[in-house]
Parts: sequence; C-alpha cells; structure tokens
Amino acid sequence: MDGMHYDDTTRRLNLMRGLLVGAVLGAGLALLLAPSDKAFARKSRQLARGAEKKLDRLRHRSDEAKGGGGGAPRRKFEL
Repeated sequence: MDGMHYDDTTRRLNLMRGLLVGAVLGAGLALLLAPSDKAFARKSRQLARGAEKKLDRLRHRSDEAKGGGGGAPRRKFEL
C-alpha cells in the first residue's frame, strides 16, 4: 500500500469546499464585527474629522514656524 491517492477532481472539490467555508466564515465574522450602531459610526466619523482639523492646524503652525506663514518670525530656543 502506498498510502491514499487523490485524483484531480477530489483535490478541486476539496479546494472549492475550503474556499466556500472560508468565505462563509469570513462573511459571518464581518457581520459580527461591523458596527451595528449608527451612533457609533457617527462618533467615529466625528473623531476622524476632528483629527483631520487638528492635523491641519498643526501643519499650518509648522509652516508658520518655518517662515512660510507670513507672520512674525519666532526666535529659536537655544540652550
């Protein structure tokens, strides 16, 4: 006996079954982990917008500090 022998059809069926089971499990997990509350999604968007605004302000201040903002140049801090 030389062990089990799988023909190409059996291998393809096993592959298709594995892909189907993986797709079903992945879809189920996506549904379980997706935000179910509209308020949660809204809060997430608000936080993202707030972070973008803060980042824009930081970039603007950085440009001003480099001298590109047109404001009065600041003195450098030296030790």
